Amino acid sequence: PREDDLETARREGLLAVLPKPVPISTLMELLANARRDGLVVVAEDDPALSDNLSELLRARGFSCVTVSSALDADRLSCASPFAALVDLRMPGGPDGEALRRLRARFPSLPTFVMTAWPDLAPLGEGVDVYSKPFDTGALMGALETAHAARPMPSP
Repeated sequence: PREDDLETARREGLLAVLPKPVPISTLMELLANARRDGLVVVAEDDPALSDNLSELLRARGFSCVTVSSALDADRLSCASPFAALVDLRMPGGPDGEALRRLRARFPSLPTFVMTAWPDLAPLGEGVDVYSKPFDTGALMGALETAHAARPMPSP
């Protein structure tokens, strides 16, 4: 696959790239850890941080979609995330615009704000604030807790 195809797939929720022939043990481990209901939105304009968070999420069985501007938050038309990791300052709008757009589209979405300006972060139900630089282990732990606490869909 071309590198730009892989990048597009990563932004759209790719869980893993596997070689052919696929090692069965690797595939079985990936499937055992995959959380089909574990889609996370990563709204971060720093590509390195976005990539690092995406890799951490994938390693824990979550899939993710990434947006790099407040305006990109509107393109999540077909996604049904269970949580969002959101930078407070992103291009495409005033501070908190990506957060506002995500909360308008998904009102009960557990949201984890990552910011160097925690005093500007809006507080409210379902919003936790992590000051940059933050402890990624603590953030991943909070995300795991939110995933475990989510309501189970009806059969």
